[in-house]
Amino acid sequence: MRVQQYEMAERLGNIGHWSWDVGGTVINFSPQTYRIFGRSPESFTATFDAVVSSYVDADQARILEVVQTSVDTQSGFEFESIVVHPDGTQRNVHCVGECVCDDLGTVILLFGVIKDITEEISAQQALKDAKQRQQDFAEVASDWLWEMGPDLRFTYSALKHSELYSVDPTSFVGKTRREIMEKVGITPEMEEHLQSLERHEPHEDFRYWVVGPDGQRVYTSQSGKPIFDENGTFMGYRGAGRDVTNEYYAQEELLASHRKLVDANVETRRAIARLKDANALTRQRYAELVVAQARIRETAMHDPLTGIPNRSFLDDQISTFARRCRTHGESLSVLHLDLDRFKQINDTMGHAAGDAVLVHTAQTLTLLAERDDFVARVGGDEFVILRAGAPDRGSLAEFAQKIIAKLCEPVQFEGHNCWFGVSIGIAHQAADELDPENLLVNADIALYRSKEGGRNRYEFFTDELQARVVAYKRTADGILNGIDKSEFFPLYQPQFDAQTFEVTGVEALARWQHPQDGTIGPGGFLPVAEDLSVVDNIDRMILERAIADSITWHGQGVNVPKLSVNVSARRLTDTSLIDQLKTMDTPKSLLSFELLESIFLDDVEDSILWTVDMLRDMGVSIELDDFGSGHASIIGLIKIAPDTIKIDRELISPIADDASRCGLVKSIIGIGRSLNVKVVAEGVETLDQALLLRSIGCDVLQGYYFAKPMSAERIVDFVGDWSIHKERKMA
Repeated sequence: MRVQQYEMAERLGNIGHWSWDVGGTVINFSPQTYRIFGRSPESFTATFDAVVSSYVDADQARILEVVQTSVDTQSGFEFESIVVHPDGTQRNVHCVGECVCDDLGTVILLFGVIKDITEEISAQQALKDAKQRQQDFAEVASDWLWEMGPDLRFTYSALKHSELYSVDPTSFVGKTRREIMEKVGITPEMEEHLQSLERHEPHEDFRYWVVGPDGQRVYTSQSGKPIFDENGTFMGYRGAGRDVTNEYYAQEELLASHRKLVDANVETRRAIARLKDANALTRQRYAELVVAQARIRETAMHDPLTGIPNRSFLDDQISTFARRCRTHGESLSVLHLDLDRFKQINDTMGHAAGDAVLVHTAQTLTLLAERDDFVARVGGDEFVILRAGAPDRGSLAEFAQKIIAKLCEPVQFEGHNCWFGVSIGIAHQAADELDPENLLVNADIALYRSKEGGRNRYEFFTDELQARVVAYKRTADGILNGIDKSEFFPLYQPQFDAQTFEVTGVEALARWQHPQDGTIGPGGFLPVAEDLSVVDNIDRMILERAIADSITWHGQGVNVPKLSVNVSARRLTDTSLIDQLKTMDTPKSLLSFELLESIFLDDVEDSILWTVDMLRDMGVSIELDDFGSGHASIIGLIKIAPDTIKIDRELISPIADDASRCGLVKSIIGIGRSLNVKVVAEGVETLDQALLLRSIGCDVLQGYYFAKPMSAERIVDFVGDWSIHKERKMA
């Protein structure tokens, strides 16, 4: 979920992230970075040379020099340039980078962000043009606003209030004033005016008439000024006009008859009133526009639910805080908060209760914060607090503890208590080392460590955490590289009949042959592989190797009755699994799939059940691993109906000395028998355990007492010599 939140944040901000191991070949791009470069991960290999070549030719040498200087001086860098997309499109970008050095001061990693600023540059130019236009219009403001080009043709013509005109001035665009006047006949006054336009002279209150749609004359008053660029070149006119038809006819009536003087005066007053109303309406609408713009900005920068600033406001404010701290020599601290058990409140009491918790949290943080602190909601249940000039870590720890204590108090919602908590990550930097983006990242890393350690606690960012992040990335890169180079392989641990101690099969166990660190077990790579969502790739690799080894054993005359292979829930949702098995030249009845992950069987996905049914139809057995560890219920067990359950080793180890544990294991075996399911005991390490499990009805035994995991080649000798070893084991 966090990854989705980051990707969404990148798209909203049009900001991409990148990192480059200086010794490596490829620069790691985030999805938004690929979009900024107009590329896709499938079509573009982001080597350093390829990335630099994506900029305009004129900037490439400068960019190379900037990056090289950064590496030589172990300092950050910043530049603006233009990226050229494959289709020729050009985008203005702003790139910022930082260095990470090892203990010897050698730069080992560059990382940073890149932002598409094309729209910002365009907006700045448009704003400049708009301001100039507004200034020009303000000088001659009226009802009809217009522009002419150097050829004296109208390029812009629009009304402030369309009801004031019976003629649509937008129809004048593309025409000259002479062409418009020729339709009614050019008078000497009109000709003089047209010549003054050609002389590029200003005019004020010039009046002429046109014929409206109803055939009547419409009189207009026009004012305009010539426009010149900075070199004195004539660029056209800008001006405004107003409808003076009523005034004209009023004057005509005054001249025509004294009897209509009163009526003409009344009509004039009415016209003036309408004009005043129009002006008042204009002022009112302008005021409404100002208020609306302020409201829009307020809405855009604040969270609609809690009313406190949002992520956009935070991004703006942290830069302001950083500048102020550098100026005054103050430190800057970031507290990143994430609510504990918030999902449970949403799931059990509804989103209205969750909203009430979020509003309460925002109010609590605002009350606890100091006057100059900045509090923002940056995600679903995540908040950030900025504090400038914290005296020491102790004060920050005390502040965090107050927050935790206050948010641990229940929130009342419709007569029910909502219990939740909060985990906090804290990052702190002095004025001379301030990096706002890095500070936010460090606080997020500290928050992750805080949640790892349990709930309702806080954690400070440290160099040790940074080292863990680097180590995590090293492991993640190694796993991805190991998958590409097929470095994952199986070892095999034999399984034995509990009554006869004969070999009944083997379990394939994943190992990683790391090029520097040697053989690594699942504990050293599986958690990171799960984060990377590549466990299914490792499963596929182990399955292919295990089946190939099984075929080899059969060809050598070695009888291994069953081959158990771990499979993740994600792999079970992969439709290619069934197709892969169909192409493999081995009896499917020899295969048994162990559900490796802690699948919540009461709510198992339909796609998994469908895959399990297809596997059974092919003859593949289904085993449930680590039964008794707390993930599977009896109802879920009945729903998935495995052929075998494996009792977790934590339950097996104490059974010889703990009667209650022995009774629990016996009950699990009883459940298996009632459901006609075989039971395998893992972690058998002594003969006493083996004999006791045999006596209470366990079907299959597996553990170090009988054999440790071994290579495919060693299985051949082990199975061949087992009759000799068995006598010693049973003695």
